[in-house]
Amino acid sequence: MSTLPVQAKSKDESRRLFGCNLINSPVMERTTEPPIPRSVIWMALLSFLLQLAAIGIFRQYHTRPGEDNFGFGFEMGRVGRSLALGQGFSNPYGGNTGPTAWEPIPI
Repeated sequence: MSTLPVQAKSKDESRRLFGCNLINSPVMERTTEPPIPRSVIWMALLSFLLQLAAIGIFRQYHTRPGEDNFGFGFEMGRVGRSLALGQGFSNPYGGNTGPTAWEPIPI
């Protein structure tokens, strides 16, 4: 058998049921503050924009072709390169090193 919560409809009924006036209690007041302060949202947006600006200014997204693009994914990037070239899972290190189990097939 379920019981429904008791609700008081007036100050007097609230005082009679609960021993105090809960209708005008500070506990029952709603706060007007949003769950996430606006300052946090603005800081996150500013951080994102500064990161994009840093990428554009310092051009850190470029790889170095002289190192066979090793900075792009390191050994796993080279395995991906071998897959793209049709050589299968091979050559995680410089040159033709043969098949590898360095990066397994995701299942």
